Amino acid sequence: MRTSLKLIFLLIVFVIGCQSPGFKKDRLPGLKEIQSAKGDLCISNVTIIDPVAEKVLPRMDILIRSGKIAAVQPTGQENYENVDLVIPGEEFYALPGFVNTHTHLWQHLSRSVSPSAQLQQWIPKVYKPSYHLTEQEFYELNLAACYDALLHGITSVIDWTINADENKFEQVVKAMIESRVGGVVTWPHTAVFLPSEMQHLEFKRVRAMALASGRDLYVAHLPPERVPVPVLYDGILLARTEGVPIAEHVLENVQCQRDWHRTVAGYLEKYGNQLQKEDRVLLEQIADSPVPPSIDMIAAMSQNARIVLGLIDALPDGETRYDRADIQYLEELAAKTGPTYIPFLEHLGAFENGYLSIHSSMIGTRDIEIFTKHGVIINHNPESNAYLSSGIAPISSFMQAGLIVTIGTDGAASNDRIDILAAMRLMSHLQKVVSLNVPLTNDMNSWSILRCATIEGAKALKQEDRVGSIEPGKEADIILFKAGSFELNPVSEYPNCLADLLVNSAESRDIFAVIADGQIKVWDNQLVDVDEESLARSVTEIRSRAVTRSDPENEGRKWIENLEIGNNDIPIIRYRSIYPNYTINLQIKNNSEKPADINIVISDAEKAAGLFWADETKARFPYDQDDFAQHEVRQVNLDLPAGANLNLLKEPGGKRMRFVISTDSGYSETVEITLQEDPEWDWTMRANVYVGARMMQ
Repeated sequence: MRTSLKLIFLLIVFVIGCQSPGFKKDRLPGLKEIQSAKGDLCISNVTIIDPVAEKVLPRMDILIRSGKIAAVQPTGQENYENVDLVIPGEEFYALPGFVNTHTHLWQHLSRSVSPSAQLQQWIPKVYKPSYHLTEQEFYELNLAACYDALLHGITSVIDWTINADENKFEQVVKAMIESRVGGVVTWPHTAVFLPSEMQHLEFKRVRAMALASGRDLYVAHLPPERVPVPVLYDGILLARTEGVPIAEHVLENVQCQRDWHRTVAGYLEKYGNQLQKEDRVLLEQIADSPVPPSIDMIAAMSQNARIVLGLIDALPDGETRYDRADIQYLEELAAKTGPTYIPFLEHLGAFENGYLSIHSSMIGTRDIEIFTKHGVIINHNPESNAYLSSGIAPISSFMQAGLIVTIGTDGAASNDRIDILAAMRLMSHLQKVVSLNVPLTNDMNSWSILRCATIEGAKALKQEDRVGSIEPGKEADIILFKAGSFELNPVSEYPNCLADLLVNSAESRDIFAVIADGQIKVWDNQLVDVDEESLARSVTEIRSRAVTRSDPENEGRKWIENLEIGNNDIPIIRYRSIYPNYTINLQIKNNSEKPADINIVISDAEKAAGLFWADETKARFPYDQDDFAQHEVRQVNLDLPAGANLNLLKEPGGKRMRFVISTDSGYSETVEITLQEDPEWDWTMRANVYVGARMMQ
């Protein structure tokens, strides 16, 4: 009896300590005061929600100096008079800033485009206008997306961007710096139209820019089912050589399994007898594996059966609680797995420097064992997977295996919002839908889901020492939730009530303030630095211009640039995707004292139909130019004398594209490329142009 009374007393103290006296905005600094506050901050007397320790800490002070958390201690322990701004925290819950481990910031361009389509039909509709953005538009679009992320409490992202020209990566990094959003930008290897040596130079240049601002650059080898086997290896080789992690879309839906099976079978038929034994054996195992059923739901049921069997195994009485015949039925259903490429990725060394497996919807038992062996981190995008009919990822199985699971929103075109709170709620609910009357394990609770959105996401960034929790020494990325909102009440007597409310009830409107990198970026649920309405309108205007340019009957983008080669070993590197209605007027002047080496490649194929692959790739995975017979590749190499000028010209025209290369020293050549017809994927009907220039040694 005495113990029961003591427990009741402690619960009453907890509830009183957590409850807010009511939301009183008149006690808080106004927007103008917030906008002028640039120095140190103190959030006083706030309740901290700590997902790492699974604790609620009432009456705490958070001191922020020079953008970092300087102290976290009980209120009243120290007087912080030497700060620019004190935020009364009695009315708030403080949570670490969210880490969104998968998004496409540029996809704000195509929000709610083709919401009824499956992934493979959705891609061309969403991607088409994106290639027609100017450099400035791409920056403004990514900046708008970063501010949208902040409104939802997201302070760090792993952004899987596009790179139709050499400046796109820089614009994403610049937008993240401007908005104070941290994280990583992913380099899609195949889409970068550069020779192997130049790609390494460009990767190092852009990564140095990212690292200098506290961000980083990862590699994407592109989904294996969408690229030839040599291209897959070439991307993995880039990541291994640069020593960086890979972040890639993995087995997103059942069609990915079918496409992978077809890719491998076709490659083996032509090159199987030329492969190294180890490579051939693995690919033969894939080719011999069963093709997924024609109805996706059967494969999804098989996946769900594996999830439920894992949950039953985790129960002490699992084998006796349920009918043995029913368990046997699940086992038979679970055996209907489709082909996977996870063992092949392991064989190629994809997991050497860290790997973020994005989506991971159709992952089997053996795949999970390989992931566990290498410490692969899972990215889960529950809303996007539902939106694109991709399936339900086996999150319960991942957690049971001890894998790190993180949360993403995917892009605004496949969601249609970047709202981590909504993603957390759906993550929890979908796993319950799969398991039904089989209870989830303790690995899946509100605290663990909050960790997926914070500290676990920081591990995917490899920045857990910098972000992901409210601790001294870490960057000040903090969300302040309104304790007096309907969604966060009532605060019950249950010890985990606040964690449960945040995961199952809270909405973005309950966010009062967001602090990113020590600066207040959201206040009173409004952006501090910019006007949300004008920012939102700009996205519509940008899309309108891009869609107009994508019409071949209208004027396209113009590439007009004057470049100079100096007396140094720094090469000029340019690559662009060029559509028929584009204009080119590129001039290069050799101001060095020596001749310059000029290399121009024009092709309608990514990676110039194998020309740009690394030597190691060509040696290990054979290919024949006949494989690319439907594509055209034109290469021009010339020496540009000191003091001479080179011009690359293209006028707007039809599918037969004409490029004129000339120098004032007498050289002239016309290169013609005829684009192939592809009505469904017409956005891929473009020429890729690479120009490299450097002083000869």
